[in-house]
Amino acid sequence: MKVSLQDLRGKTEAELRSIPQVTGAAGGQVYISQRLNRILTHAEAEAKQFKDDYTSVEHLLLAMGEDSGASAVFSRRPG
Repeated sequence: MKVSLQDLRGKTEAELRSIPQVTGAAGGQVYISQRLNRILTHAEAEAKQFKDDYTSVEHLLLAMGEDSGASAVFSRRPG
């Protein structure tokens, strides 16, 4: 490909340094909020209800809709 490995490495490292990073977490441990945990748990339950083998984006969207109350808006009948 006639590309200098040294130039490629330098540009790649510079690009990686420009990406935002998370710092200061105690021991590198990252925690999720109670709301996110509730949504993920609900999404897993949705997947089981549909007898799916894995939790997908669709299950997450259903769970997020339930959590936000948006499902009530979509389930209302006109009139």
